[in-house]
Amino acid sequence: MKAFNETQLFNRIRDIPYRTSGARAQSCFKKSMVLKRELEACGYSCNIMIGDFYWSDLNLPQEVIKLCVKNEGRHAFLRVKKLGGENWTNLDPTIDAALGGYFTVEQWNGRSSTGILTPLANIRVYKPLSFLERVRSKVRQLHRQTDPNKAFYKAFDNWLEDLRRAG
Repeated sequence: MKAFNETQLFNRIRDIPYRTSGARAQSCFKKSMVLKRELEACGYSCNIMIGDFYWSDLNLPQEVIKLCVKNEGRHAFLRVKKLGGENWTNLDPTIDAALGGYFTVEQWNGRSSTGILTPLANIRVYKPLSFLERVRSKVRQLHRQTDPNKAFYKAFDNWLEDLRRAG
């Protein structure tokens, strides 16, 4: 049986290409959920954390950010602790290694925290919605029809793909 290596696990999930939209979306939340599941199976306590940020703080190209209708966003990362351990550490697997020419690609040594993609406000533990809240949310989405940032997310993902090809 192969020995568990936290850094390899973190790198494998971190290097899933980050995308915000479409069928292949692998957002900060989804990547954090996968890392949480894997680390919990290996004896870690994990919390998904959510914080508020502004897309404009990411220093995106003008042709991308001009499509951003709703500047406020939410960013997810993990807070983890080995079972029996005393210290919590923050892990942000959002930015894949192929984006290293533009963004900071986080490295985890299995002990200390990684950086977080962007400054966050109002950081809190993610609490899943109840069944009734999920139904209400779906109904609101259906009535709204489109996300005001749909064009922005598509342009952002296309720009990320261009960065990966150029890197």
